[in-house]
Amino acid sequence: MAVASANSVGAGADTRTKVSQQNAEVLAVPECVRRWSTTNYAYARNNCSGSHSLRFKWSLAPDSDCVTLRPGYQAHHERPNFASRFEGLASC
Repeated sequence: MAVASANSVGAGADTRTKVSQQNAEVLAVPECVRRWSTTNYAYARNNCSGSHSLRFKWSLAPDSDCVTLRPGYQAHHERPNFASRFEGLASC
């Protein structure tokens, strides 16, 4: 039996807006910045003509600090804990 609290009534739109904003933030890093991950690391390589500042986004863990990648440079970030999953990159 599902019970909704008074605080959660009408919160659906706010939740959808927040998720949409988070997804837009993840997509804000241009496609010329290549991203990939392995079991314990996430990587980003700047193949763009200019520098880009970004952070690595993780589920169930804090995101990385902001790093600036010059053209041709690469960065990596270690998975914060065993339960976290790489969600993508965000501009910062």
